[in-house]
Amino acid sequence: KQLEVVFTQASEIDLSNYVAAGQEEFKAALANAEIVLADGDALQSDVDEAVDSLLQAMLNLRFKADKSVLQAVLANADKLDLSAFTAETVALFNEAKAAADLINSDENAVQQAVDKAAQDLQDAINGLKAVENTAPATQVEGDQAMTNGSGSAKTGDTAPVAAAALLAVLACAGFALSKKRR
Repeated sequence: KQLEVVFTQASEIDLSNYVAAGQEEFKAALANAEIVLADGDALQSDVDEAVDSLLQAMLNLRFKADKSVLQAVLANADKLDLSAFTAETVALFNEAKAAADLINSDENAVQQAVDKAAQDLQDAINGLKAVENTAPATQVEGDQAMTNGSGSAKTGDTAPVAAAALLAVLACAGFALSKKRR
């Protein structure tokens, strides 16, 4: 009776949810349990051994790791322009990315390793430091003083110059008119 229960449960296992390691042993234990179940004259020791073997094979099956988070971090990593970051932080990033790629391609990777690879890669991305621009900036003449003595911003406004020119023209016209009247 115990073998029937264990066999029924084992028969319902979808092996596509498990890594390849351990599947052959599981299939062999399941086949052996089926033979023992079919044998009406099986000894209790054979039944107990079939139950133990099948239970152990079931325990040895390992779920496939969920790699969705790792794959998302890898996709973000692939989009980065590494030329803007320091060589030291890019080297650390490249190490973490290579390890993450290796774990991502490993069909037998356990969840703990997948999670660690995703975290290490994210930490490497967060640790990227921008290259500091150490070249002196070129200055355009007049950039240093952004305001004139009046406190107004130098915007290139020519209103004071235009007003002075207009006054000069009016003064000349007035002078010419006064000279004409005389």
